[in-house]
Amino acid sequence: MKLVIFLSVLFCGLTISFIVIAAWPGLLVIGLVILFIIHTFQNTYYTVTPDAKLDVKCGLVFHKIIDINNIYKIEPTDAIISAPALSLTRIEIFYNKFNSVIISPQNQKSLFVSYIK
Repeated sequence: MKLVIFLSVLFCGLTISFIVIAAWPGLLVIGLVILFIIHTFQNTYYTVTPDAKLDVKCGLVFHKIIDINNIYKIEPTDAIISAPALSLTRIEIFYNKFNSVIISPQNQKSLFVSYIK
């Protein structure tokens, strides 16, 4: 929620500034960025499939399918690096030997409960 508020304030301020100075190309760019962000927010999800796979999708940019059996560690993180996460309350999932992905599911504790051995 904090991320949405931050982005809303930022883009509202930029939009008003561009309207005041009549910077129409800048306003067009801001509009396109806002549409991209809305699309990303509406198309980011994490699904655990019946065949024990974690499907991580984030807009047009990121899609990864991870075999849950290859996950060896899940821990909370406050890393602010770019990730398919819509919140700053995140978890990092370590899988295979050197791979990881940062996500922010709404119910972090129960995401893998039925798959943990």
